[in-house]
Amino acid sequence: MRVLLLPGWGFRTAVFKPLTDALGSDFHIDSVESSQYGNDAALPVPLVEQAADVELLIGWSLGSLVALQLALARPAAGRRLVLLAPTPAFTRRHGWRAGMQEDVFRDFSELVMADPAAGLRQFVRLNYGIRMASQNRTFLADNTLEPVDAALKNGLARLASTDLRDSVSEVSERTLVMNAADDRLINPVAGKWLAEHLARAELQSYDNGGHAFFTARPVEVAERIQQWVQ
Repeated sequence: MRVLLLPGWGFRTAVFKPLTDALGSDFHIDSVESSQYGNDAALPVPLVEQAADVELLIGWSLGSLVALQLALARPAAGRRLVLLAPTPAFTRRHGWRAGMQEDVFRDFSELVMADPAAGLRQFVRLNYGIRMASQNRTFLADNTLEPVDAALKNGLARLASTDLRDSVSEVSERTLVMNAADDRLINPVAGKWLAEHLARAELQSYDNGGHAFFTARPVEVAERIQQWVQ
């Protein structure tokens, strides 16, 4: 099965390694870095074309938003989506209480602009689960983007502006929504909402693992994905 990985904000695609190792050789992995998401609301054409040629999109957080945008931009018969810690809208807005408060997001964005390294350190800590082992925390810290990466600014802009609530019902691909109850960045209610509003979705929730739950419990997550695609 051909797979395309779409990382979340602030992280390199290498953050998926525990999961891809657990998935095994039946999954042929390709990936993009978040810099390839572009700096406009519309996704770059090469990314849309690349995504149309795979059988499975796995997106995490910001990457899950991009996966949904790719599915809307060019539906692909037979392709599936796995959305890790997803949301249709990252920030709180009218009629959407499951997003991050606007002032919290604004303060964090200002920190990233003023001191990207400090912003990344704070963000990594927010990815921890309540029982995340120290080696997992180190792994996350080792796989962040460089503080000078333009993808940080562009990704924040995409998180602030994207709201897919009115369009996700148009996504035709089968979708597996996965999250953890102790996610401190994206309210698990957002994943439940997506599972209820996507046309062909299932929800898999875990008690713990945090925002980066797939790094803390990669074998469980991989087995669930393997079962689902059969």
